[in-house]
Parts: sequence; C-alpha cells; structure tokens
Amino acid sequence: MTGIGQWLYLIGSIALAREKFTAPRDWHKKFRMMAMPFYLIHQQVIVSFAAGALWVPYLRTLPVMLIITSIIVITLSFLITKSGPLRYFFGLPPPKDHVCQGSN
Repeated sequence: MTGIGQWLYLIGSIALAREKFTAPRDWHKKFRMMAMPFYLIHQQVIVSFAAGALWVPYLRTLPVMLIITSIIVITLSFLITKSGPLRYFFGLPPPKDHVCQGSN
C-alpha cells in the first residue's frame, strides 16, 4: 500500500506544479540554454578533477568533489552560453549575423 501512496503523491505533486508554475521566468531560458553545454562537459570535468584530486585527501571525498565540479561545470556552461561562436559547437543557436549561421 505504501508504494501506491508514494506514486499518488508523486502524481499529485506534478499536477500541482503544472497548475501553479505556469508563467515562464527569465532564469528558465538561461537554465535551458545551459543544459546542453552542462550535459556535454560534465563528465570530462569530473574525470579530470577526480584524477587530480586523488592526490589530496580532503578533495577526493564525494561531497567536496560534487560541490567543486558542479561549480566548475555551471560556470563553464554559463561562459559557453555567453560566448559567441563557441555556442554553435554545443548545440546552441549562434548569435545573429554570424558566419556559422549559414544562408537562408
């Protein structure tokens, strides 16, 4: 019975969120733009940081590694979305009137 109750709670929470949070916010667009670069670079950042952090005892703990790599990846994702031509290589639309745009 607890499994059914948990599923009903989850479905109710989703339905409530759909009703309550309908207006788009400014930060929604920024986070959506950061999602693809975040997805593409997170593994490389985690692996390279973990390879270097194995030599320092307090850096190789999971919570510290998660916090530091998350900050690094979020910062890099934000910088990628603000860069001009680099956006194109991460699946984002390039700026207007850019060479990568192509012709119509």
